[in-house]
Amino acid sequence: MLPNCNTYLSLIPTASIENDPMNLDKFTERARTVIQAAQMDAIKRKNQYFTPEHILKAMLDDEKSLAASLIKSAGGRPDEARLAADVAVAGLSAVEGSETKLYMQPETAQVIAGAEQAAEKMGDSFEGPRRLTP
Repeated sequence: MLPNCNTYLSLIPTASIENDPMNLDKFTERARTVIQAAQMDAIKRKNQYFTPEHILKAMLDDEKSLAASLIKSAGGRPDEARLAADVAVAGLSAVEGSETKLYMQPETAQVIAGAEQAAEKMGDSFEGPRRLTP
């Protein structure tokens, strides 16, 4: 039986968003690449919302990402996590039309803000992809 994608999403740190706009310039190039890949996947699938599931899928699809190795070293199965993320993203609603816009879900903003806050607590000036991982 495959684990539910929420099992893995629940491990991603979240934070409340205040009036401080997110600054992706504070992220490393690798972290920005993961976020951009997640956004492009959402656009390609014609999803209306950019979700944490997109980020999780992008992290697991990235061969250089730590996500799969962290899951494996914790006794999990990265291939099952990848499949669960694929199923979750495939189940998101798609919209048709020439002017389809992509909106960020509040939960996605919380994941990104959580990464920023985790980096600040650690004294890092830049957030890498490990801050987006469980």
